[in-house]
Amino acid sequence: MRLVCLYLIVLCLSVIACSKSPADTPTPTPPVNPPADTIPTTNPPTNPVNTDTVPTLVEYTPKGLISFGTVGGTQQLFINCINPDLSVRWTANLPGNIISPYSFVSNDHYIFMLTSTYITGNTRTNLTRMDPATGQILFQKIYDNLYGTSFTLKGDSVLIGGSPGNSTNGVIVIVDKNSGNLLSTTTLPGGYRPALMTVDGNKLYFQASTVGVTFRTMAYDLTNNSVIWSIPPPLQTINTDSKVFSYGGSLIAAGNGKVVAMSKADGSSIWSATVPGTTNYIYGNDRIYSFTENKLVALDAASGAGSWQWQNDTTMYSRGSFEGKNVFVMITQNAAPYYQFLSINTLTGKLYYRRALSKGFETVQAVGRYSYAFNLKDNIDHLGNKPTKLFKFDNRTGFAVDSAMVGYGYFGVAE
Repeated sequence: MRLVCLYLIVLCLSVIACSKSPADTPTPTPPVNPPADTIPTTNPPTNPVNTDTVPTLVEYTPKGLISFGTVGGTQQLFINCINPDLSVRWTANLPGNIISPYSFVSNDHYIFMLTSTYITGNTRTNLTRMDPATGQILFQKIYDNLYGTSFTLKGDSVLIGGSPGNSTNGVIVIVDKNSGNLLSTTTLPGGYRPALMTVDGNKLYFQASTVGVTFRTMAYDLTNNSVIWSIPPPLQTINTDSKVFSYGGSLIAAGNGKVVAMSKADGSSIWSATVPGTTNYIYGNDRIYSFTENKLVALDAASGAGSWQWQNDTTMYSRGSFEGKNVFVMITQNAAPYYQFLSINTLTGKLYYRRALSKGFETVQAVGRYSYAFNLKDNIDHLGNKPTKLFKFDNRTGFAVDSAMVGYGYFGVAE
């Protein structure tokens, strides 16, 4: 009798086990144990599944991450193309002794680099077009007696702002994007030299300054190569945090703790907002985001009204990058934990996560599922003068998943 009862119990348990749905059976998550130095965080890894706490991301793989800087103290420009898995695809050196900030643009599956050099008494600008897949230089044009300080692309043209050699005049130089051949040169009135250039249709908008540090905001007609209007800029100055954005019929300038919107038609004021202590600005999702000493403030691009703000509990230095409806922020603050990585919903200001880091980072570039950031604390030179460790973060969790000593201070994305 005991044997019969035992048999029936075993039989019932077997039937229950067989009828249990796969959804009722937990699937163990394999542990992830990357090397210790690739996870600059004091938080234990987590696997959030609640969609309300996880940023919505678009899976996107770039052609490569372009890292560039000057080599040692030589002012020789060095370029790395880094694969999304942090392996190096190719490296290249550009000739010349760099004397101005170098610029990088990825457009139409090509890389463009603008540098100014000084060789045997002559200031010249180099424009280089490269293939991001191979690093092959497709053309490298040298424009003598031109000190190029900024550039942008429009259709089949490259628009270069600068000054002729050591002259106090300012010029707009237009060259062919496919060959680099010179198309036109226009001298700007008043000796104003262009910076912070942005294009909308056949109009070029930019901030400009003279050697005597007088500033203007200008609109330039690309059809007949002439200045449409020129006004004293509401910002009064241009510095490293200044930015210019295009929004509908407005030109939005940001800098020195102030954000202003001007009419593209005549430069007249539309709205103005003051955000004291701002150190950086980015634009996206019809909002301007100001990174201040202790806040991230979102302003509506149409009206300048505050949409939301996220406030830190202590003074911080921060930089951010967009991906979809999210902004990913690296902060350095004056109280522990000193370094942190944040994800915030750009439409609502909701904080998705906040990770304490054991290492500091100056810049961050979000690309699809991942963010990439150069280590600020260990072996870092923000001028790009020596190799720097690049970290890869999973944007869904905020934790680092890989790192490699592959980069130089500045970088962008090759589309």
